[in-house]
Amino acid sequence: MRLLFFAGILLSSFAHSADCNRILFSHILAVSKNGVIGLNNLLPWSIPKEFEYFLKMTDGKTMIMGRRTFESPGHPFSNRFSIVLTKNRDYQYSHPDVAIMHDLESAIEFCHSRGQCGEEIFIIGGGEIYRASMHLVDTIYLTRIHQDFDGDTTYPTVDEEDFELVEQLYQGGEIPYTFMTYKRRR
Repeated sequence: MRLLFFAGILLSSFAHSADCNRILFSHILAVSKNGVIGLNNLLPWSIPKEFEYFLKMTDGKTMIMGRRTFESPGHPFSNRFSIVLTKNRDYQYSHPDVAIMHDLESAIEFCHSRGQCGEEIFIIGGGEIYRASMHLVDTIYLTRIHQDFDGDTTYPTVDEEDFELVEQLYQGGEIPYTFMTYKRRR
């Protein structure tokens, strides 16, 4: 009975933004015109300024990601804490800035246990993790690439009944794109 009561308190803390235990979850990603975010666990494009934006936004933050997303650069991102989600119970990675979890709920509890009150936690992919966490996110930092790309991983459509586009900044170039910020409607 006590465990159920505690779980109810923990879940209700996600629903009340005034609660000090509230953690702000954000998606950050680049997505092509046709909804693609990846191909063979890599980005199907190279846009240095967009990647610089990702690095600037996530600097010093905690990031939640799937195992394949974690493994794609070949090393943990520096100056960031990585929570890696995997269904493989035998998966291990030894690094002081990396924690391995087996489901999204455990990752959320872990963030609470670290005392990340009011902090922004970035969810950085892949597609399955984005879909599973869409109901949690307060902000979506989406770079819309104005070109189609082949890929095997997609991002769900942003429901404009749930999210409002609050900022956008067009960037021209060989591959034009727009930085977009969506906030959850309250």
